Amino acid sequence: MAARSMVGTETPSHLKIYRGEEGDDGTDNVDNGTRRSIRDKARERCMRALESGLSGSRAWTQRDSREFRSENLSDRALSLVGIVTHEEQLRAILENESQHIPNIISKIHSLEPQFRAQITEARSRGWISERSASGWIARLEDSATPWWKKDIFIREKFPAYQRNWEKLGEDEEKVQKICAQKGIKPTDLREVGVLSAHGFKDATYLFRRGAVDKALAAIAAVGTNRKDLYDEAKHMLNQAVADDALSKAKIGTWLRRIFESNADPKKIEEFVMGKGTMPLPTLIWQWRKASLEFDKLEARITKEGKPPSFTFMTKKRFLDMHYESRMAYLQEAEYRMKDTQLAAIHPLLLDIRREIDAKDWGSAEYLMIRARALGLSPKDQAKLASMERHMNAQRSEQGGKSHEGTGDPHVELEALLAQVPASVQPLFRAAIDRGESVMRCLKSLWFNRDWCRKHGHLDDQKEEILRQRSERDTQKVLHEGHGKGYENISTRHGKPAVRKYHDGEWAPQVLHYSTDMCDSLVEDITTGKDNYAFKYWTTLVPKGVDFGTHTYVLHSIFPRMMQCVRRIDEAQGKAKAA
Repeated sequence: MAARSMVGTETPSHLKIYRGEEGDDGTDNVDNGTRRSIRDKARERCMRALESGLSGSRAWTQRDSREFRSENLSDRALSLVGIVTHEEQLRAILENESQHIPNIISKIHSLEPQFRAQITEARSRGWISERSASGWIARLEDSATPWWKKDIFIREKFPAYQRNWEKLGEDEEKVQKICAQKGIKPTDLREVGVLSAHGFKDATYLFRRGAVDKALAAIAAVGTNRKDLYDEAKHMLNQAVADDALSKAKIGTWLRRIFESNADPKKIEEFVMGKGTMPLPTLIWQWRKASLEFDKLEARITKEGKPPSFTFMTKKRFLDMHYESRMAYLQEAEYRMKDTQLAAIHPLLLDIRREIDAKDWGSAEYLMIRARALGLSPKDQAKLASMERHMNAQRSEQGGKSHEGTGDPHVELEALLAQVPASVQPLFRAAIDRGESVMRCLKSLWFNRDWCRKHGHLDDQKEEILRQRSERDTQKVLHEGHGKGYENISTRHGKPAVRKYHDGEWAPQVLHYSTDMCDSLVEDITTGKDNYAFKYWTTLVPKGVDFGTHTYVLHSIFPRMMQCVRRIDEAQGKAKAA
């Protein structure tokens, strides 16, 4: 996408061949049509270079080429980020040709064959089936998914898939090795027989993981003459699943934990049979209790409604988590349900909640450190402790890591800004220049659209209807003043139209943003950065930014941007002054 940072301050000497002769009055004699023709030719060279360099790629599709041209090379995209003169636009186009396009080609030439090789290896080593391998390659080549999403998945998420496959493959080999050594046949143990059943390799990862775990647990139990005890434990765990207290995927995990244990056989028997300090029946009772608490929470939500910002999870996801994570979730959900008077809560705690809900662990940690230094009341300290437990639990379950940049944050920001839609780049730049607290406020407005979408308050159709009505609704506000209810505002009218929330208003406003009102909106965000009502109730809907791109920026770009901005603020001494 176009970024003003791509334009240098000096005109390269080779650009002079595109300039017309200047008259005595210093004006350029080349007319606008000729200038446009010059830029069009440069654009065509860029696209030929891109398509030639990626001619052998099937991960980069025609959709990607169209979007690249539109978002990086078009006069419209360049103008949106302030690149308006012929010389500036031509320079930006040529820098795409010399820098950006070679980088894209290099990255795809590296990642695509690497991904294909990893899928081939997984198939050849028996970690996945031929059908699964074909499915992964089809996803790589799917034109419905833009390259940037494939890029993020391959670099950030796929390594975890690969590690899981490898570990599962190793455990399958372990089953085969033990069975060969002990003469165990598939017909001897049902759990072992499942692994050689037709279609097993095509089953889901979780099913295969659970089946292999059960096989290893059954083999261990048979090897120590405890098959009856194994059957009893399995029956108890199956009943826990039937009672909606345990995820079916966790049965194998628990059976392995019990029967592959190096504990004294007597202790293992006592654990299964309900003796000792924390035996299996007691654990199952705790799981059932947690499940009942979840059901009560769901009933309460149905009756009272969901408190905004908090993301409530499904029962399946709840049961898939570790017990400690389930309890942390229930405790935090209880706080969220009780805290109906948000105006009475410390605003920094509310900001921390939002960062956790956005899964920006680095920003949440940063704000937690600031909160601990404030001398919070015991009640607020308890809330902070609950948030920290909930964050750590979610982070552990999802394998999330904070972004820890080590290079020049200014350089990293420029690379990140290039991935932000051109229409909002000026807004992002202005917020970045004003520091972490203003950028965090912008992020809160960006987050609110994501939350509204995921909770059914907005969708493509609703947003389009609101956009069409926004001019009329805004004119009403300008003539009659702000009311106490919902407002639907077009930001092109500037500051008078945007509610400031200084008078205790507690109702939502949707801002339909267009680039020409960047300066005004930045002022509103700067003014509202310490006003939680403004951050809580204001939803930003940027014109031309589809929801897929919006959520990508929220979860993949914003966390890294915030980390860079904090580093810059710290270097400039802004953090202490904020």
